Amino acid sequence: MKKQTNVVAIVIAVIMSVLLFPMIVGTGMASGAIFSAESLLQPGREMELYDAFAEHGGIDWIYEMLLEETGESIEIEEDLSVQVRELFPKEDISLVIKEIYQSVLEGEEYTVDLAKQEQFMKQLLMQYFDDNVEKWLREELGEQYDLADEALKEEIVTVAKESYEEEITILVMEEMDELEAELTGIVQEIYETEEYREFRQWEAEYGYSLTDRTELCAVLNLAGYIVLGICCFFLLLLLICHLFRPSGFITAGAFAVITGGLMKLGGTSLPKVVELLLHSELAEGEEVPEFFVKLVEEVFSWCLDGFNKIGMLGLSAGIILILVGILLLVIRKNRMAA
Repeated sequence: MKKQTNVVAIVIAVIMSVLLFPMIVGTGMASGAIFSAESLLQPGREMELYDAFAEHGGIDWIYEMLLEETGESIEIEEDLSVQVRELFPKEDISLVIKEIYQSVLEGEEYTVDLAKQEQFMKQLLMQYFDDNVEKWLREELGEQYDLADEALKEEIVTVAKESYEEEITILVMEEMDELEAELTGIVQEIYETEEYREFRQWEAEYGYSLTDRTELCAVLNLAGYIVLGICCFFLLLLLICHLFRPSGFITAGAFAVITGGLMKLGGTSLPKVVELLLHSELAEGEEVPEFFVKLVEEVFSWCLDGFNKIGMLGLSAGIILILVGILLLVIRKNRMAA
């Protein structure tokens, strides 16, 4: 009778092991996915992403595109031109890009301000006036200017300078206002995209903010631990089905090792696969910007953080369960020998 009971218990244990295996693996991976989502959405990630973009040449890439569009210099007068690098220093462009990025994330309207460039242009044109005023006056007044005394020359120059300054102030202001409006319009197009509007509607509907994700991460963290708890319950149920015999600990440990191993394998191999794909023929023969590769790697490291964490936990728990099962086997063997 005892032998028949043992056979039934073994059959039940085997059946339950088969049934519980996908549940253990599924809930383990689900918890890893939830913790990975929490890692991706941690507050401050958007600025970490921007910092990675700037650090790995993203600003340089945009700046070079600007220079290709405008050329190295802009001709103002026949014998006067301004270097684009002086008019729009890379530091200023970097600041503008960062401000636009933050404004878009926070849903705030952004207006391009070129007051610094306007002042630079006025100073450049006034210096141009000072360098050429005497030549212009001689061409305009001829000998009358040369025969005038110094006081009269200074008065003529002062009047001409005031008139010139008033004229170029209006001209530069109009040009910069037009450029500001054009650049602000380009930024405004981002707010008018269907994707951006849909995302803002999603925020309003669910009560979450793109830049304030503390509450959302807390919910995800709780959900991750709940699913992980369900996975642990399935492992405990498996031990109960095996009546806490050594075979149960070894089976449960093996399931935990398989689950953790799969997650660790994915967490370590996927970034390398993605990097190879980015540098492969999928780029259609075009060189992939270094900053883009780094951004993808950064995002993947956040996405896979939860899988790595739960994977390591699964491997550790699995090894401990297997060691407990082996220890119980040794104890049983020693008792039988005794």
